[in-house]
Amino acid sequence: MCRKQVSGSNCQWSHIVSRGNHHLRWDLQNSLVHCYYCHRKWHSSPLESWEWFKNAFPDRYKYLKKEKNIIEKLTVADLEEILSNFQKGVDISY
Repeated sequence: MCRKQVSGSNCQWSHIVSRGNHHLRWDLQNSLVHCYYCHRKWHSSPLESWEWFKNAFPDRYKYLKKEKNIIEKLTVADLEEILSNFQKGVDISY
């Protein structure tokens, strides 16, 4: 949120839409990297954070808003394919 370059223990990763939404759990469009301070702010002020995200990443916001309502059940074969694609560096957005 502060746009600082982060690394090491100051590099904090977070889901945008709750990881309980299994359809988006492994979607890279559903992730952000924060500094420690912004990661805390992200979780302590969700409405403010969501508004910031909407303004900072309008295309991703629209995509996630649409996709978060889709419920998809994954099989073991689906998960193995996702893992294989991830290991190969293939775009795993679904």
